[in-house]
Amino acid sequence: MSIINPDNAKRLVAANPHPIPVDNWDGSMHALAAKNIKAELARAFPGIKFRVTSKAYSMGNHVHTAWTDGPTQAEVDAIVGKYEHSSFDGSDDSTHAVNNDWHVFGSTKYAQTSRHIEDARYLEMATELHYLGCRYERGAIVGPGIDSHISEEIMRKTWATSFCAPAVKTEIKATPSPVVTLYPATTPAPTPPADWRTGTEIEPITVLWVIAVVSGEVECFETTIKSLMQQALGGLNPDSVDAVYLDEQAARAEAAVIAREMATKAVAKAERDLAEAQARLAQVTK
Repeated sequence: MSIINPDNAKRLVAANPHPIPVDNWDGSMHALAAKNIKAELARAFPGIKFRVTSKAYSMGNHVHTAWTDGPTQAEVDAIVGKYEHSSFDGSDDSTHAVNNDWHVFGSTKYAQTSRHIEDARYLEMATELHYLGCRYERGAIVGPGIDSHISEEIMRKTWATSFCAPAVKTEIKATPSPVVTLYPATTPAPTPPADWRTGTEIEPITVLWVIAVVSGEVECFETTIKSLMQQALGGLNPDSVDAVYLDEQAARAEAAVIAREMATKAVAKAERDLAEAQARLAQVTK
């Protein structure tokens, strides 16, 4: 197990209750990595089906993750890459060990990812860029006014797009109060988020509910200040945090409101884009 600091590894286990640590696992390290990767991806991207498999062979092992549409490759690699304990150096055709305290939750020699995008996604992007009447053919976008450079740009933008629905789908039967108390008057407020953004060591305290907008998705999750610190160090952008609550119901209600507002804006933008595209088409066909 390629852990750098055992004490830090213990802190990671304490701050992250969901992944299964090595001490609670009887199987292989790569099988544990595969199990934790699949669970972590399911929490990060609800509704997206991931196929995670592990395989051992004479010179090592690997974990392979595949999915269709959904999050970008970079978003998945940010999660999966934490479990990889080797890297290949093409300059000298050698493999080097990668030490990471996250390997307390399992590791694999190579963590591979592959994303498949449906043909319709490319056509959606072409329409969004005002190229109408296109089709996807033999790995390229073809249609009026599209050359090889434009086709590559459409495909590049499509691959860089996350096709995840908003994570929060809570139904609100009654309109939530526009004023929500961030911290009850009788409860001392936790240390402000500015502290965990800088990575300052803080002991675990009261359970918090955090609302964050990540890659266009609204996420509402349970955590603690210490866990937030670890997520910030692991790639969570602190600026994406919209609010912190002590009350789960208030947090989910506010998250649903934010999700609805984002969906409304997205629909309005789509309607504007469609109107512009129809106007362009009308001018071309005159």
